[in-house]
Amino acid sequence: MHRTLLFLSLLASCTSTEGTRWEPTMGLGVQTAGSHSEEIWLSGPGGAEASRGSVEREMAELTFGVTHTTTDGEADQRDWFAGVKLGFGELESSPSLGGGDTNLDELSIGGIWYLTANPSWTPYVSGWAVSSSPASPSLEEQLSLSLGAGVEVAMGPQFALYSELNYLDPLSDSDATGTVGTPPVPATGTRDYRGLALIFGIRARIGLTD
Repeated sequence: MHRTLLFLSLLASCTSTEGTRWEPTMGLGVQTAGSHSEEIWLSGPGGAEASRGSVEREMAELTFGVTHTTTDGEADQRDWFAGVKLGFGELESSPSLGGGDTNLDELSIGGIWYLTANPSWTPYVSGWAVSSSPASPSLEEQLSLSLGAGVEVAMGPQFALYSELNYLDPLSDSDATGTVGTPPVPATGTRDYRGLALIFGIRARIGLTD
C-alpha cells in the first residue's frame, strides 16, 4: 500500500502541465443503506438445492488515487478520478453455508467521471472491478462489477462530501461448501450475491501540484 501511495504521488508531481493538475485524493465512506440478495446452488449425496434470498451487507471503504483537474482562470473543474478502494465489512451467510455474519474484505480498481463543472455540487458516475474475499471456509472469492451514480458537495477547496448509489453485479460465482437434505449432509456448489448500496462519505484532494 505504501508503494501504491508513493507511485500516485510521483505520478501527480511528474505529469502536471499548465492548466492541468493531478491531485492525490483520499476518501472515507460508509454504507448507510442497502438491499442485497444471494443465489446458492448446492449438490451432494443428499440431493441438490437451489435457493435465493435477501442478505445483510455492511461496508466501510477507504479510497486512494488521483483526481484530474483542469484549471480555467481561477475556476477548477474536476474531470475524473482513478484509483483503488479497500472495503471492510460483514456479509450475512445462509444457514446452508453455516449461517451468521462473515467478515468481508473488498479490493476495487476503477474510478469516477464528473458530469459537470459546477464548483458547489458535482454529479458523477462510477465504475469499479471488485474482488470480494469473505473470511469463511465455506466461501471463495467473488469477482463483480460495481456501477454507480452520485454527487459531490464541496466543503472547501480540498474537501467534499459525497453520496453515491451503486449496484454490485457478479462477474463470476463463488465456489461454496455447505449442507443439503434432512438430516443435512455435506455438499458443494456455487454462491453469488448482488444488490444496491447507498454510500455516504468524504473525499480530500491534496493540492501538491500547480
